Amino acid sequence: MTRRYPLRLPVITYPRGTVTRHIRSQGEFRWRGRQIYLSETLAGEDIAFYPTADYQWQISWGEMKLAIFDENNGRIICPTSPQKTKKQ
Repeated sequence: MTRRYPLRLPVITYPRGTVTRHIRSQGEFRWRGRQIYLSETLAGEDIAFYPTADYQWQISWGEMKLAIFDENNGRIICPTSPQKTKKQ
């Protein structure tokens, strides 16, 4: 049995007042005059920014939380995967 996928993903909309940016073809978005690389995979998509702390923003694509953006130094902080516990 083959699985059917839509030819085009539905457009993601964000609540009014949400800070958004458009991802360019090379995977960057613009923030206060700077180009910041996130991912080429998201090229053409809009992403949302939600404030989490002073000068830090949660980056989301739809409901999916992608990373934290630190606007002071222009860095993307990727989430860490949970550490596996060692068997004793």
